[in-house]
Amino acid sequence: MVKSHILFILLILLIAGCRRLVVNLPPINIAARISDSNLTTIRPYAPSATLVNDITHTKLKLSFSNEKKEVYGTAELTVKPYFHNVKELILDAKYFDINRVALVDGDDMTDLSFKYDTLKLTINLDRTYTKDETYTVFIDYTAHPHDTKDPETEKGLFFVDVIDGENDLSYQIWTQGETQLNSSWFPASDIPNEKFTQEIYLTVDKKFKTLSNGLLVFSAENEDGTRTDYWKQSLPHSAYLAVIVVGDYKVVKDDWKGMEVSYYVEPRYEQYARDIFGKTPKMIEFYSNVLNYPYPWEKYSQILVRDFDVAYAMENTTAVTNHADFQLTRRELLDDDSEATIAHELFHHWFGDLLTAESWPNLPLNESFATYGEVMWYEHAYGSDRGAYHLNTDLNSYLYQSASEQHDLIWFGMPDRGDMFDSHSYSKGGCILHMLRNYLGDKAFYGGLSYYLKQNEFQSVEAHQLRKAFEKISGEDLNWFFNQWFFSQGHPELKILYSYDEVKKKQIVTIDQKQDLLETPLYKLPIQIDVYYNGKVDSFQVVLDSVRQTFSFDIPTKPDLVNVDADKMLLCEKIDIKTKNELIFQFNHAPRYMDKKEALDALNKDYTYDEEANIVFLKALSHPFWNIRLLGIEYLNDTVLDASKDLKGIMTNLAKNDTKSQVRGDALDHLFNFYKDDPTIVQVQEDAINDSSYYVLTTGLLNLLLLNEDKGRAYAIKFEKEASSDILLVLSDFYSDNGTAEDHSFFPSSLTNIDHYYKWQFIDNYCAYLLEQKNDSLIELSLPLLGNFAQNESDWYDRLTGLVALKELQWYYDDKIKTFSGTSEERVTCVYNGKKIKEKVKEILKEEKEDKVKDRLETYISVEVDEEVFD
Repeated sequence: MVKSHILFILLILLIAGCRRLVVNLPPINIAARISDSNLTTIRPYAPSATLVNDITHTKLKLSFSNEKKEVYGTAELTVKPYFHNVKELILDAKYFDINRVALVDGDDMTDLSFKYDTLKLTINLDRTYTKDETYTVFIDYTAHPHDTKDPETEKGLFFVDVIDGENDLSYQIWTQGETQLNSSWFPASDIPNEKFTQEIYLTVDKKFKTLSNGLLVFSAENEDGTRTDYWKQSLPHSAYLAVIVVGDYKVVKDDWKGMEVSYYVEPRYEQYARDIFGKTPKMIEFYSNVLNYPYPWEKYSQILVRDFDVAYAMENTTAVTNHADFQLTRRELLDDDSEATIAHELFHHWFGDLLTAESWPNLPLNESFATYGEVMWYEHAYGSDRGAYHLNTDLNSYLYQSASEQHDLIWFGMPDRGDMFDSHSYSKGGCILHMLRNYLGDKAFYGGLSYYLKQNEFQSVEAHQLRKAFEKISGEDLNWFFNQWFFSQGHPELKILYSYDEVKKKQIVTIDQKQDLLETPLYKLPIQIDVYYNGKVDSFQVVLDSVRQTFSFDIPTKPDLVNVDADKMLLCEKIDIKTKNELIFQFNHAPRYMDKKEALDALNKDYTYDEEANIVFLKALSHPFWNIRLLGIEYLNDTVLDASKDLKGIMTNLAKNDTKSQVRGDALDHLFNFYKDDPTIVQVQEDAINDSSYYVLTTGLLNLLLLNEDKGRAYAIKFEKEASSDILLVLSDFYSDNGTAEDHSFFPSSLTNIDHYYKWQFIDNYCAYLLEQKNDSLIELSLPLLGNFAQNESDWYDRLTGLVALKELQWYYDDKIKTFSGTSEERVTCVYNGKKIKEKVKEILKEEKEDKVKDRLETYISVEVDEEVFD
């Protein structure tokens, strides 16, 4: 159950968050287009950064103050002019105190003059240097990363308090460099097309572990209770890929061919480290083999950091940072794992780290590959259906965004660097790579990738280098493919029509490209069309390249099915209307995951109550791939088929015995929806409470509470002491609608056991419970907790949820006073509580530092509470 105000909060959170002429068209009025209002969307070209000086090596010595949120550092930068003579060095350095700048000459240093404007450090060199000369500068500085004016675009180092239990307070330090944020903690040429080797000395409290790029060369304890760790990376990478992490961790080590593969987890998750990350060595092996390019770096570490909402996961070279939400127990991992993200960040170590997009408009050269790397891994590890399922989620992600925004994949007109991190760069790009693989074939596709890597290793790249690599291997000019997919916006919108000529014995297929050709290219689409007839299938390779195109095939009898894009690889939207019999045939005979999914989706859309369609849904329940079984559960309408099918028995068997926890849980819901009056279903839901999966357990528990509240409450009381967020959220959801005053203590006592990521949802349910109870005493008890949550939670969306809860309670009192019919004493209590809440909200907003919390609260409020109510 999801309440309407939860959805509204989510909507608020989400709020935060060039034209072409094409061929085969009539003449276009250019003047009219120039005067079009869309001209305002044309933006200046965003070039790659100009290279003046080349930093070849960076050496840092760093220590920290958690109390002051400061970094104390020295940097030695080895530099040479890129081409032209230079007499100054300009560095990115955000919000530093610059204590000294000097030229290093062996053991000697000569002070250099400089200018500093809080963002850029300009150093006047002692003389003019030529491109054949190298010089080293020394900088002594204090960095203030928490002083940035815009945390989202300037802050690259975070001090994060860590609370485990009520009194166990520690902290972590971690960095996030993408896009150009690492210059908030060390001076750099903070651009993606500059690469350097590095050394980092980290001096920290000796109780902490550290992690950085490259290898840990040595650790030395100091007399003051600190320890200095020396990390060295001997292979070059870009500034945004540098990382440091400091915190209380356990390190679990694997290896790949003798190379360190390590997992840094918080101490209580040490026993689960291999459950979370254990497939990593196999992934390294797979990618190394399929690319014919062995993993190129010195180690591979993964670490989990708190409050990592700025990125969630980041491909720092040899030292990937992931959100602490990755930390799950073995049982929790039955329902939710981070395998796709682990594969994504690893694949970046070829595409993004080894080869780096030379400019942010070229970001898809990093992110599209990492996204498609997920598909490649799933296909390799679990089969083609699993890969196709994941690819389809990418397609849907892109199509969702494209409904409101479309732009070139390589987007030189980007408004801002951050705008590149969208479903175009990730999902659309991954789908485009899949189409290219389908067109070239695996041998040429992976051969092209291997050549691309070897020709450009440890360098920055642009999209044309990728094209030329594929052309080198395949021998084919691919400008047509790259122009329409990489350098144009939009996608094909196809309408497919079928007819059979009984006289000529020809199958006719007509395909229209319906996309707006003033905005989107007329595509060249090589596709396969499969025609099924008389128990056989004929395949035809065709090229679609016109606005309307008709293909005819000699077929001796009317086909059972014509399957356009039989490889199911096109990135497109399509209208492809088939008869019920054709859809049933497609499900039964066409081999691919998307064949079956498209058939099921269409049958559900147009034939929900049809018996033959529901027989197909029933058949889907026994399909070997779990997502097809899920679709069968979702679409099957038990009222359509007769009792002889024993649908209840089949669904009960799925609920108890299916290998996929989501299938078991969804089968439980199906039984609840169709058989809630059958007393035997109560026992099925109760049995599910003993399932190993939290998803199945919580589904059964919630259904049991709704079917038999007495039985359900007996289990609920038992589970109130559980540390599982899944269980506690289900209970909070149930109590919010069905609770009593006696259930109130559950909320404050359970909040500390809710995982960080789900706290907002728990607080939202708490607020709904209070509003449902209409109990002034309970509301008074809640105010300290809600006020503290709104004021002190580390994540802005948690604080926003707390503020929304307080405003909801304020409005409750507003409405109550306006319609009040109780005693004067009760009215005084209402006025007092309402005013108290209002003053608390004002106090919190006065201290709140993030404008987006205030802005989103204002959006939520839209109409302020009448000030006079509390006078």
